[in-house]
Amino acid sequence: MRHDGPARLRARLAQPERPLRLLQAHDALCARVVETATCDDDPQRGFDGLWISSLADSASRAQPDRELVDVGTRLASLAWILEGSSLPAVFDGDTGGWPEQAALLVRRLAQLGVAAVVFEDKAGRKRNSLAADRLQQEAAGVEEFCDKLRAAAHARGSTGPLIVARIESLIRGDGPDDAVARAHAYVEAGADAILVHGPGPTAGPVLDVVRQCRRAGLDVPVFVVPTAFPDVTEATLAEAGVDVVIYANHLLRSALAAMRSTARTLLQQRCAASVDADCVSVADVLATIEREPSR
Repeated sequence: MRHDGPARLRARLAQPERPLRLLQAHDALCARVVETATCDDDPQRGFDGLWISSLADSASRAQPDRELVDVGTRLASLAWILEGSSLPAVFDGDTGGWPEQAALLVRRLAQLGVAAVVFEDKAGRKRNSLAADRLQQEAAGVEEFCDKLRAAAHARGSTGPLIVARIESLIRGDGPDDAVARAHAYVEAGADAILVHGPGPTAGPVLDVVRQCRRAGLDVPVFVVPTAFPDVTEATLAEAGVDVVIYANHLLRSALAAMRSTARTLLQQRCAASVDADCVSVADVLATIEREPSR
């Protein structure tokens, strides 16, 4: 299934409601869950897109989140995910490699109809942004990263995926001024949007950077990932000027918790009935994979 992802994401960004919601999906079943999710008190509320997380892609293969899973493997999984949902997909492109590699990835994502790709301004051996050794992560030079964004934007053309520049200044401890300066440089280099990342435990530093960018006239979509500051509400993010919130790993984490609990209970109780109450029925599984997405 070929998706017109960039056009659909741009159309959703043009709507007044903020922020848009993306939820992580690491396989097609996750994607179907995201697309068909409903809200009891507001049937019109749903998720606006999928987040194709590098962490989730790595963890689902029991690999560290260090760009060890090759791009071809990730794109093969992505093709199945796009079969499972018609929602726009935003791809976590990690560092993107060299400018030529970033450009090639953008062209391949365009062929699949992916809505956007996120590149982070890290250099050297990648570390997960929330890992204990995150402060050892080397920053990409501003001009070096801008070269990568220029190559990606050229490969994107007028209809390819949006290029989102992920700013890791707060993660590295480089401070808000560095983040704001990088945001402006990245947009000038061709980024269609920025993602401001932060280590928590509160959203304050990230929201301060977003507000400073807005006051300085930066008029592009802003993405935020609230994993490290989960208490922040969508209303607070929207008030600060955030356009897109990414719930980046929650299906993976909740699934891991449920699988551990089920395995432990089966070992303790030695009877399948002991976990039936925590499992959906086989009929539910069959209905989920056989029906067409409803949204």
